[in-house]
Amino acid sequence: MNTKMVPFTKDPKVNKITIKERRHSAYIKQRVVKPKVSLEWVERLNTYSSQEVFKIYINRDGAESVRATKFLSLTGFMAENGLNPEIIADWKVLSKPFAEALKKAETRFANNLIQGTLTNAYSSIPGIFAMKNMIGWTDKQHLEEIDGTIEKTVNKVSPAELQQASDKLNTRLKAFEKEETLRKTA
Repeated sequence: MNTKMVPFTKDPKVNKITIKERRHSAYIKQRVVKPKVSLEWVERLNTYSSQEVFKIYINRDGAESVRATKFLSLTGFMAENGLNPEIIADWKVLSKPFAEALKKAETRFANNLIQGTLTNAYSSIPGIFAMKNMIGWTDKQHLEEIDGTIEKTVNKVSPAELQQASDKLNTRLKAFEKEETLRKTA
């Protein structure tokens, strides 16, 4: 529930609240009206998540390099539009078109992050976290006992694994787009 905080005063005539409420918090919570989900919000989310993120530059020596011009995320969308996670969670339940647009946007965000990692537009650390959180990739640890001591080795992410994760996300994105075109033509 989105709340507005009202300061608590010590004057019992002004604040007619119970002792339990006084002990619980120094503020009284009041309900605030939430914006309603509409197709306009679905379009805003699609427009935001479809922005170009990378730009190709040519160096002085003629080599191409990829740079990120912006970083897109659900948090950025919420900040840009004055929303909060509670509203997004409510809309996800109340509106199937918004829930589908949200899945598609999250897939785009993850794909942009992995593509940026593959092209060195971002460092590899955010790409690894994106893969862990969004597509279920896990670190593999190997424990080996050698001469009475235990050695621990951690697999590093190879470019092939990053490319595989990117391909998986691209496949999901194409499936979303195919469903959307079928829905529009029907």
